[in-house]
Amino acid sequence: MKYSLSFFLLCGWLFSSAQIKSPVGSYHVNRNHDPQGGSNFFLLANNKYVVVFFGGAQTGVWKMEKDSLIKFTPEVNDQAFKLYGRKNEDLGDSLKVFFNNFEERQTFISVNPASHQKTSMRRVYNKDPNCFTFPYVYKFKTAGDSLSFSHQLAERVQKDSLLHQIFTFKNKDKYNDFVAYYFPLKYHDRPYFAKMSKQGLIFNDDNYVKRQDLPTAGEDLKFIQGIVDADKKPQLVFYNPYYGSPEKDLSKDRNYSYNEKKGAYINILNYKEGQENKEEEDSFNNMNLVYPFKLIADFSIAEKTIIVVEKPLFNVTCRSVEN
Repeated sequence: MKYSLSFFLLCGWLFSSAQIKSPVGSYHVNRNHDPQGGSNFFLLANNKYVVVFFGGAQTGVWKMEKDSLIKFTPEVNDQAFKLYGRKNEDLGDSLKVFFNNFEERQTFISVNPASHQKTSMRRVYNKDPNCFTFPYVYKFKTAGDSLSFSHQLAERVQKDSLLHQIFTFKNKDKYNDFVAYYFPLKYHDRPYFAKMSKQGLIFNDDNYVKRQDLPTAGEDLKFIQGIVDADKKPQLVFYNPYYGSPEKDLSKDRNYSYNEKKGAYINILNYKEGQENKEEEDSFNNMNLVYPFKLIADFSIAEKTIIVVEKPLFNVTCRSVEN
């Protein structure tokens, strides 16, 4: 998911007042009359919190600090790259990768990288890409015993030399169909603060946000609890043939049955034989057949310079419009 929480530029305040007894509750933050509806904070009694905003959500842990400050510590991914795979008999000796979120930074890939001090890696996207479509899937004309992904980490002292963090995944199960995720650490992933007052919470200005009671029943409660309980480290992810995702573990859904021949979970009520081979208008949202991709947990991390192959896998630019 993509997050844009500009109001998380939060700092300390020279402000004191009587406190509310507990910050547990809900708070609607509408900074500068945000046309996107602002954000909703839900502080739970178990010291977890949820922020729901336009385009996404954030979860984490809140803790009372001194001077009536509340510290929010976002829950972030524990590694920059994650890779899931499966066996796809249709690919033969080639392999393909579906890229998620790789446009967020300069990112690179290498299939079967050589174990040299400097590793040759190819750009995933061109520099300054724009005008994206979906999905981005690349087919390599080779099998892969290992796949490496990298992003720029920091500048070195030497001229024109960049230090990169390289994640190398060992493909022990001989998968050839992959889903790769990139999770860049962003500014709003760092801890931030709010201050308690008798009226509610104060964020990055002197205007307080009034406390409301948490929902105790209904769809709002189910929605919040669903975000809190969502598996942040899934062992399986699911995608249909057109890379639409049900965003839940279908292996536990009684309406789905695993088909060994297809290597897929099939909706026993609605699936029609061969429909995965016929792209239609609603194919992206059709979850009658989905493939499980298994987490590849065997990986190593190294920090070193790389030799960049500038020709990207995907050249993404806006077409110029001629008058």
